Amino acid sequence: MPATEVYHQPDADHPDGWVETVPDPRPLDLQKADKLAAIQYRKGLALAGMPFSFGGADYVITIGPQDEVDAEKTLAQLQAAPAGTTVRWEIVDNVFVDMTAAGLTAMISKGETYVPAIFANVDVLVGQVNAAADATALDAIDETSGWPV
Repeated sequence: MPATEVYHQPDADHPDGWVETVPDPRPLDLQKADKLAAIQYRKGLALAGMPFSFGGADYVITIGPQDEVDAEKTLAQLQAAPAGTTVRWEIVDNVFVDMTAAGLTAMISKGETYVPAIFANVDVLVGQVNAAADATALDAIDETSGWPV
């Protein structure tokens, strides 16, 4: 069973206080709910931060449902424009770059692999949580692993 550290105030035998490790007394379904919430939190972090390099700089791009639509529409416009055409693109909040068709293609391509990898990892982790038969098995699940970079 996973352990919880409990701090005890100083007393005559322990002038600096002491920490006792005790089993988590909560039912397994509540412990699973905590683990699932941690997975959802990690999913949010992953969706809010796709690493992407463009023009010699590294960015962390937030991914939302409209972002891919906007990128693909803009890419179609750039591909129809004369060679070398760029568009001012807000790559991250308040940071604009002169985006090229090649840059947008690379960004879209990365998103097409990055986002499904996030959801595939969520699927694996949630399956592990649901399959955990006891608190020890649940505690062995590392919700920080498997996220794309």
